Amino acid sequence: MATAGFDGDVNVRMINFAVSRWHSHEDAAFAVRLDELRKGSLLQVRGHCIQSKRYPQVGIAIEYFEQNGYIVGVKHSHTVGGCTAN
Repeated sequence: MATAGFDGDVNVRMINFAVSRWHSHEDAAFAVRLDELRKGSLLQVRGHCIQSKRYPQVGIAIEYFEQNGYIVGVKHSHTVGGCTAN
């Protein structure tokens, strides 16, 4: 999966959408677009944070692994509280 340009934006969004489905119910309405990602959350040292639009204390920590311009892996987990500000 590409990480640059329009293809990269779509790939990240689809990954975020799939990950958000694993971590919560549909009503959580996570902000999955690339420009909606936050810098982190409490106790998070790397990666990004996907914030729930409906529940302010629900977030998902996510880290993408890139190699030669492609996404080759993703780590994700619940956060301790919500995401921090951009």
